[in-house]
Amino acid sequence: MSKKPEFRSQFQSDVPINKINDDKLGYEPYVKNLGKIILNESFSKAFSIGLVGPWGNGKSSIFDLIKSEIEDNEKVLRDNIFIDFQPFLNHNEYDIINEFFILLSNQLSKFDGNISNEILNYSQKLNDLYQSKSLINFVSKSTNTQENLAAKELYNKINESLTRINKKIIVFIDDLDRLNGDEIIQVLKLIRNTGNFKNTIFIVAMDKDYVLQRLKSSDHILNSAYLEKFFQLEIYLPEIDNNLLRENFLEIFELAQDTESLDFALRIKEALSNSDILFNDYVKNIRDVKRYSNQIKFDYPFIKSEINLVDFINFTFLKTRFPSIVNQLYEDRSNLLRYDNINDLYHIEVLPESAKEEDEGKSIPLDLFNFFNSQSTTNKTIETKDLKEFKKYKIFKSIIQDNGCSDNSNKVDCDDLYLLFKTLYTLFGKKDIESSDSIQLSDNLNTLFYRKIQENNFTQKEFKDLLNFKNIEVLKSDISNLDANHKLLQLLKKLKWFKATNTDILKKVIQILIHLYQMKDEYSLNGVDVNERLNFYNKELFTKEFGESAENAKWLWNKLFTEDNLSLDKKIYLIGEIWSSRNENELWKFSKDDISEKAIEMYALKLNELKGTTWKVNQFEFYGYYHALKNINEIQPKLNELFESFWKDRDIKLLCAQTIDAVAFSSSVYRLSDVIIDIYGAKENFVSFVKKHEFAEKPEIKEYIQFLDLLQKTRFKSPIEFKFKTFTLAKERIKNIKKQYLNNSSFDEYKDYHQVILETNDKEFLYAIRSHQNYNLIPKIELYDNDDTIVSIINIYKKNANADLVKIAILLNEIGTDKLGWKAKSLDKAELINNESFLEHSSDPEKEIKIIHPKPAKF
Repeated sequence: MSKKPEFRSQFQSDVPINKINDDKLGYEPYVKNLGKIILNESFSKAFSIGLVGPWGNGKSSIFDLIKSEIEDNEKVLRDNIFIDFQPFLNHNEYDIINEFFILLSNQLSKFDGNISNEILNYSQKLNDLYQSKSLINFVSKSTNTQENLAAKELYNKINESLTRINKKIIVFIDDLDRLNGDEIIQVLKLIRNTGNFKNTIFIVAMDKDYVLQRLKSSDHILNSAYLEKFFQLEIYLPEIDNNLLRENFLEIFELAQDTESLDFALRIKEALSNSDILFNDYVKNIRDVKRYSNQIKFDYPFIKSEINLVDFINFTFLKTRFPSIVNQLYEDRSNLLRYDNINDLYHIEVLPESAKEEDEGKSIPLDLFNFFNSQSTTNKTIETKDLKEFKKYKIFKSIIQDNGCSDNSNKVDCDDLYLLFKTLYTLFGKKDIESSDSIQLSDNLNTLFYRKIQENNFTQKEFKDLLNFKNIEVLKSDISNLDANHKLLQLLKKLKWFKATNTDILKKVIQILIHLYQMKDEYSLNGVDVNERLNFYNKELFTKEFGESAENAKWLWNKLFTEDNLSLDKKIYLIGEIWSSRNENELWKFSKDDISEKAIEMYALKLNELKGTTWKVNQFEFYGYYHALKNINEIQPKLNELFESFWKDRDIKLLCAQTIDAVAFSSSVYRLSDVIIDIYGAKENFVSFVKKHEFAEKPEIKEYIQFLDLLQKTRFKSPIEFKFKTFTLAKERIKNIKKQYLNNSSFDEYKDYHQVILETNDKEFLYAIRSHQNYNLIPKIELYDNDDTIVSIINIYKKNANADLVKIAILLNEIGTDKLGWKAKSLDKAELINNESFLEHSSDPEKEIKIIHPKPAKF
């Protein structure tokens, strides 16, 4: 004899058990008692037994266990006829009758060929009567149609034949709860009417609530008492205990032999103990156990450990029970969820307060009120307060319209609405994200929808491996590899939500972030994200959960400022950031004095490092160090002292060139950078520093001093159009200013003008000029009053510069001659161009007036 094949699978088929040893629900007493009834009792008419229990509660298994008990008993098989009738396999309600009598005929033909033919004839007549809709309790004495009489005679003959054969007929009818209303009625008529033969036992497995619901919805019955006339005995199967279902669920995963699957089983066990797991809400029977465990086993390899297991299981429940909702989330999440682009996550949206207030006066639709205050099919009482809680969210408005649950747009059964809301709330409620594997994070949600880990995905395993680095060199190498594989942004995302479980792990995370801070420019990372994460975990380090505060502060100080994890540049910038965010970070438990001393120390080290070096005129890191530290705890005077000392004995050409600054809306005129005020207190002090410097007599610095003198004439309030001739670094600086400006704008406020400066020691003269201003010639005159002189800046059009300059001189000559004692004089163009006094005062030879050209024009 060939050996029977063994079938093995990690998945659970929905096959009823047929061995009592496999009974895990304690149904053996039901099997024994039901078996005794059908084998030991006999009846003059048909006797109907209803095996009642929720869908998937093991009714089919009880049938198979009974059959298994009697299949080896020859006497029982000899004395009884067993029929398995599965009406859901038929195509319509008329086929149900035909199929039953064909099965009965086939079984009886073994004992009497005539009765077999009688039954087939009987079936045909019944079918004709059904088709003509004239079958109305044909066994009643009051019926007298020829067709009914013929069928009734056959019915009586069949009963006589059954008496002669002396066999009990036992009919198992399963899956009544898979039929529609019309089909259920046909089965009930068969039991109570057309198949009501002598010594026949019908055992019908059904979900009574479902059957009643179907019959009422199809208008076959008006009340629940209708079924009582069809069954003389109802055996109720108890609801399966949740703990038993959990044990069965876990056992399925624990059957695995390989290490990875066993580890998964342990994680499943841990997940089932989580307060957010919705196992009890979804898993009501053994069929649910098999169905959901199969789905989890199939989907899990696609996502592995990337998604929080509790979220993954709850999402599996949602997807299996409410596919239309999941499809809606897939196609357009905005209807149910709100996207937080700052944190890159999804959550259910809370309605604005105004919408809540509008809703306060509205009554709860009647069908919802009844539903939420009654026992639903989930056997969970839902209170009205839960409904009010749901109404705070947009999902309530999206799923249920104001006219009640019966017309909800997603066609979700009313009994399932609470479960749907609870699931969406559990998955996407506005709660604190505790880990980087939360379903609310957009990448994770997409992974679930696509059932696929994206290319170059930074996996949870890689993350765990990174956290286990042995030394800093290994860490650097690992981070470099992540950058090469374009995974660093994913690392930052995980660090945004990761929750360290102990101090060692937390310190590893901080060291990772310190290295990312060091390399953020090289790796093109968002500095704000890195700083935010570093601040978050450093603050975590000083919570009670992670040990002694003073000890952790010492460890962190060493990692940041004592060891070489950060370059000197990065240490300077970091300590400045620590100070600027002191209200938020509480200085990470460092003292203000320690920070001040370290800042001064590092600035001195940096200046010493820069001695003997130079840098390009468009590189301003030198000033960046100063700005990073200047606001720390009143250390600015010391920094200024170090700054001045650095430049005291050094060639100052680079310093001078870098102080030339642009103005808004132009790259044609220039000013002195305001950074000078921070360091020297006032721009005049800087001018004095430059003039007294040992390099002040160098041609480049002398030309720069001319630029400063002109700015000083306007008290540094007006920019100057100045052309450097010998100062190469200044020309390079201006070239960079123009290039940078033109990259951002083509508009230049001063582009079409030539700037001239009027300077006189006769202050009354310039005030008189302004009062007699020719606006066509001189649009605007700004006066800058100094101790000995007064200055005005005038801008004239370049294309008419020669003629306008002469006109201005003539105007000045006329005003001065007319009222202020200046001599009338024929104008010398050379004097107008060469910055000489071009008028003479009649009584005071010390008085003069000049036209100065900061940038000589071509006349």
